[in-house]
Amino acid sequence: MSARIYAELTEDFVRRMHNWVKARDMATTPSSWPGPHNIYGRCDGSGYMETPIPLLGGEARDTEAAIRNLPGRYRDAVKQFWLYEGMSMRRHAQKRGIQDGRTFEAWVIRGHELLKAELARLTAYNMARSTVARAAGAGA
Repeated sequence: MSARIYAELTEDFVRRMHNWVKARDMATTPSSWPGPHNIYGRCDGSGYMETPIPLLGGEARDTEAAIRNLPGRYRDAVKQFWLYEGMSMRRHAQKRGIQDGRTFEAWVIRGHELLKAELARLTAYNMARSTVARAAGAGA
């Protein structure tokens, strides 16, 4: 992990990225598979209930769209950092085929900067779109 990376992130951004990872994992983890459950959560027959952690699907889709718009080097570094959060920078660098963990760290930091800008752009676009839709609906 890198204190330098986390120092530049807000709590809300970290929450957003954890939500994105969780949304990606939902399709492949056993807890997302159909099985015995009710409106309060899953029950595996042991008598204990598993209450699912809330997932913000729209936010996860927006994050995925913004990540897809990043240049490849930064997109891959950001995805790898969050999907394997907790792995050392040296190990991340080895997985990317580079020698120095500081290079990977720099890619992640720059990728986060670009991602924040892309999220702001997408948010502004979506807000403008909904404003136009509301205005069109009010004029009808």
